[in-house]
Amino acid sequence: MTVTFAVQFENINTKLTMDKHTQREESLSGTTSLANTSLKPAFTVLATVIFTLFAFLSSQGQNSGYSSANKFSNCIRSMQTTNNQQVRSNFAVQYFIGQHCTTAQLQDACYYLNNDLSKYNLCLAAYPNVIDHANFFNIYDSFTQFSYVIRLYHDTQEKDMIMFLQNEFQLSGSSNSNAKIELLIEKGDLLLSGNRFDEAIDAYTEAMSLSPGDLTLREKIKEVNNRRLELANSIQEEENRNVMFYSLIQKGDVQMSAGQFDEAILFYEEAMNLKPGDRTAYLKIKEVNKRKQEQALQPPIECKTDGNEFANILSAITDQRYSSDKISLSKKYIEKKCFSMGQYKQIVGLFHMDDEKLEIIKYLYDYIADTSKMYEFRNEFRYPSAKSKLDEFLITKE
Repeated sequence: MTVTFAVQFENINTKLTMDKHTQREESLSGTTSLANTSLKPAFTVLATVIFTLFAFLSSQGQNSGYSSANKFSNCIRSMQTTNNQQVRSNFAVQYFIGQHCTTAQLQDACYYLNNDLSKYNLCLAAYPNVIDHANFFNIYDSFTQFSYVIRLYHDTQEKDMIMFLQNEFQLSGSSNSNAKIELLIEKGDLLLSGNRFDEAIDAYTEAMSLSPGDLTLREKIKEVNNRRLELANSIQEEENRNVMFYSLIQKGDVQMSAGQFDEAILFYEEAMNLKPGDRTAYLKIKEVNKRKQEQALQPPIECKTDGNEFANILSAITDQRYSSDKISLSKKYIEKKCFSMGQYKQIVGLFHMDDEKLEIIKYLYDYIADTSKMYEFRNEFRYPSAKSKLDEFLITKE
């Protein structure tokens, strides 16, 4: 098996090296940008290569949040507080070199970095702490230049591949007990990095059989069990984050359907903070802003009650004996009916005292279709003091 893998690896390594040289030539001719070069086939080939070679090393990866959600959110918020790319990169590197993480979280951080070199440096620094190495090929979609994809692969997954092949080869030919113990420990560490917990324990246990009193090996097995438990908790944490994310998206959708655009944006922004690299919330916000613009361009709907019905309403208000009853009935009609500006003015005209008129005008502010026309009511007053009071009221509403 070792020889077969070595042959496969040599063929693939040759292919990747040729791709790298080709990419360098394309770069010199100015054709390396994503806009001018179709990289999808290359990404597909590379993904297939990594899946094939890494299947035996890494367990089926789960996109689980292997670090505290709060700490990760704080890292993303720190990156959001500045537009300086170097500062953003520093925030990200500082976090990922000290925390277990997933490829998805690393993708979220790369979302805020514009420079491929910064992304490469971040991914290289974070790689030892990435728990789902089987999914690491997804990070390559974060890059615009294929040369950085090849470079990152050579410095991470290919290096792991070489180490594993070397370890297997050395174990198969090792007869020295101490050397074999060291190789088994190295094998266990490699298996642990791929979440292959049971196989890692088997490697450490075999090493213990050669050195029963080695306390370091007991600690290694303890670490495996701790990592297993930590991973299970992190999977649940990630599931909870997804549930919360889609709940916020749904709440935003409800508000958008109801025309409550600002409220919808608040829900979408909160969702985007949970999963910054997910474009769902971003596209929703874009849609909301588009609807807001379309609504702003539409002429306001002119409200108007049928002439005969409005005549009956005016008669009903006029028939009230006391002004307090007139005011009360007017407010009820204003709440339930849709009047034009001219009809509102006629209702106001039914009152003789400026204070009564002012009370009605203030009340209808929340029901009138176009509040920019409220200043027209100034002409309904007899005294300047009432006009000033209306002006002060409208200023507070702006």
